[in-house]
Amino acid sequence: MPIPSRPSGFRLGSGDAPVQIEVFVDLECPFSKKAWPTVLAIANHYEGNGVGITAHPIVLCDHRQSWDLTKAVVAIAADDPLRA
Repeated sequence: MPIPSRPSGFRLGSGDAPVQIEVFVDLECPFSKKAWPTVLAIANHYEGNGVGITAHPIVLCDHRQSWDLTKAVVAIAADDPLRA
């Protein structure tokens, strides 16, 4: 298996921040959806104050379309020029 050229996930804030929060989300999970506004609120509240958040997309087996949705989001994000 090849070693990825960059860590998995999508970053909010600095990767060099002293506090790093790792969030694992399934794009079809209602609990992930409910938690996401809190993650964004934390990112906005501590913006520029030493907190980095990395959201890792995961696929839970009981969400039928999660795999296809996650593959699509990762493919679209791969071309994002703002993605570090």
